[in-house]
Amino acid sequence: MTVSPHQDDVSLRDHLLAIMNEREKSVAQALAAATIATDKAEQNAERWRQSANEWRAAMDDRERKFVQVDVFTEAVRGLRAELAIAIEYINQNKGKGIGINAGWLYLIGGISAIGAIVTVITGIIILTRP
Repeated sequence: MTVSPHQDDVSLRDHLLAIMNEREKSVAQALAAATIATDKAEQNAERWRQSANEWRAAMDDRERKFVQVDVFTEAVRGLRAELAIAIEYINQNKGKGIGINAGWLYLIGGISAIGAIVTVITGIIILTRP
């Protein structure tokens, strides 16, 4: 049995070469896409590392700027002591002020009472004169 070659017939060798060429193109396209994806992933990873470093630096700054608990507690204790001294001083001065004000009131009241008595006596003397 002989096979007659036709114009449209493709040899087995040519057919295999065409398939291999198509596969090579597919592999080359896949490798190019993988390279692009890898580059993109590396860029994203680098951006993420930069963001993480910035965040870490911000947290370190925050920790350095915050007051330590023992320092804060000691400062509050000192302020409370100073505030207690100031409150005691104010209370003592209020007591003195109240005492002085009461003394002035008694003095003015006494002078007013003496003035009233003098006025009444003067009025009686004037009225009883012939």
